[in-house]
Amino acid sequence: MSYHERKSRVSDLISHISQAWNLYICVENHIIAVNILNFIAHEFYKMGFFYNAFKSFLFLEKFAPTPENYNGKLASTIGNLIIFI
Repeated sequence: MSYHERKSRVSDLISHISQAWNLYICVENHIIAVNILNFIAHEFYKMGFFYNAFKSFLFLEKFAPTPENYNGKLASTIGNLIIFI
């Protein structure tokens, strides 16, 4: 894959990420918002956007404090640490 193709894919991903986050913010139904946030958090983590995954898991843990959300937040923090080191 060439440099320009990778750059194009990254810009597409970033635009989709911002659209997903804006969708979460605009939703008024609490259950749907939590489901969207859960999807966003897991997708960010899978794609390696650990800071955004951390933010999503942080909000999720405030809404529904479960071990899965805590572990997601912790793993995202470790992912950020590894990137910065």
